[in-house]
Amino acid sequence: MQKSRFSICKISAIRMSAIRTGMAAGFCFLLALAAGCSSDADLPPYPDGSNGDAGMNQPSENEDEITTVPFTITLGGLNGSDGNAKQDGRNTRVAPPGAGSSSSSGTTGEDNGYAETDNVDAVRLIAFRRRVQNNGENTATYDAAVNDIQGFEYDPTNDRVINGKPTLEDGKEDDYLSGKPHKHYVVKGTFGINRGYEYRIIALAYDSQEKSPYPQYQANKVIDMLNIKRGTTFQEFNATFASYLVDADGTDTPNNWLDYLKKTYSLLGIPHLHNVDCLSRQLITVPQLFYGTLYQKGDATQNPIISSADYQKENLGNKNPTPLVGTLYRGMAEVEVHITSAAHYSNKVQTKWYCLLADNVFTQMPLTSYDGFKQGSEPIKKYSTTGGTYTAIAYARFQGVGKEVVLKAFVLPGKTHLAVRMGFDAKPYALNSQVKAKDMMSSEAATGVIVVDGVSNLFYLRRNHKYVFTYTDQRKLTDSGHLLE
Repeated sequence: MQKSRFSICKISAIRMSAIRTGMAAGFCFLLALAAGCSSDADLPPYPDGSNGDAGMNQPSENEDEITTVPFTITLGGLNGSDGNAKQDGRNTRVAPPGAGSSSSSGTTGEDNGYAETDNVDAVRLIAFRRRVQNNGENTATYDAAVNDIQGFEYDPTNDRVINGKPTLEDGKEDDYLSGKPHKHYVVKGTFGINRGYEYRIIALAYDSQEKSPYPQYQANKVIDMLNIKRGTTFQEFNATFASYLVDADGTDTPNNWLDYLKKTYSLLGIPHLHNVDCLSRQLITVPQLFYGTLYQKGDATQNPIISSADYQKENLGNKNPTPLVGTLYRGMAEVEVHITSAAHYSNKVQTKWYCLLADNVFTQMPLTSYDGFKQGSEPIKKYSTTGGTYTAIAYARFQGVGKEVVLKAFVLPGKTHLAVRMGFDAKPYALNSQVKAKDMMSSEAATGVIVVDGVSNLFYLRRNHKYVFTYTDQRKLTDSGHLLE
């Protein structure tokens, strides 16, 4: 396959190199996961404002009926069909962070992907439980267990956040790489299993301090998006990402960044909005999430249903309880647009800011499995019958002539067009420019299936992939071939 200007390579721990052109170039790599924490914390506040009292889900007052089980969460590796990649022209399984691999161009200089997760500082364990089924005997196949979700209800007594820096283990083994030692991050803690119940335990890693980057919205925490409260069933477990409508009739107040629409007034006092016809007028910041399910260590099937029957003291005898383990995987796609300005828009018009736009942005997804990241729903709608669908997904201020600006966003996988909205301090006040790249298709190493990555500037963004577009001159974005309006 010939290499196009928009090249896609799925790489986990890579020695990274970029293919840059004067127009737009892209590459993607399959990012390794590397973040977490090492110490337990108090139970977090719950979204419904409760203290975690779920009534029927309270554990027994008899401490003999609760077994404390240690767990270890590995942050790193790949999953499912995303666990295969093309590297150096060969089809191979991608290594986890710290194991090393090579780039699409064969260059050296290892990059384990740690920079992508520097800000991830929390892991939240969220448990769902139900009364033991079939006397605690869990003989179903893995596929049957995955689909056996009826009756599980949120257990706030086992909802906890572990905060702090990750623990780095080097030269040790984990379940991902078939026993080969490599460097990876781990999170450790304990979980209380109550007699008579079986559990599903989900772990999410994220940046607990991330806030909206847009002016007027910077007090809003991004991670406040889990739909969970007392009585929530496992089937109902999902995440909804908040978006904000910019109100043209309002002013620059908290949660209304009017400058995004570039509202000006004529000499007669008539208001004008500049180049907004393609916009949904919504702003959103989607967090980077890592997702995993815990299971019993040594279980080759990785059964996600954990029965208390295995942890009753009469069954344990003098043996220690079997620890729980799990691996977290990145669920989002990442997009970066690099823009270097050789000059302002003109000698008299200065660039003020940039927003990365996408015209298909999902705001909700189920959290019942890792595949839920591919089942995004509730796309942001058009502003009106005459409006558009392009939504801001990232923001950056102008850094100065000759300096590079990086617009970086995480999104749920799906197909979308991309664009950049540039704000100026004088006429034309704002321009919207489509991000373009040559068509590109790649093959899935495991199946040989041809996968579309970009056709006619419509990009098919996949989970755990990164797409980078580079413009070495901002003026290329403002030529007639790129402008949306």
